[in-house]
Amino acid sequence: WIGNIVGGFGFAILTELCGLNEGGVAKLAVKILEGKTSKGWGIIFLRGIGCNWLVCMAVYLQTMAQDMSGKYVGIIFPI
Repeated sequence: WIGNIVGGFGFAILTELCGLNEGGVAKLAVKILEGKTSKGWGIIFLRGIGCNWLVCMAVYLQTMAQDMSGKYVGIIFPI
């Protein structure tokens, strides 16, 4: 979990140095943040389960595919 903290701070520093925390980008980020955090705990929990299921489905489908194009379709389909 230390890697996640270091990566999060590194990304925050990068966005600050690039000027992404001002103007229209900042307004859009706040709008998305408010939309994602205004839901109830149960809804967020169920969405997490659904997202995890789709990731597992993508891994399963690409594993079952025999050729590279099938693997691409297997990964993209759940997304």
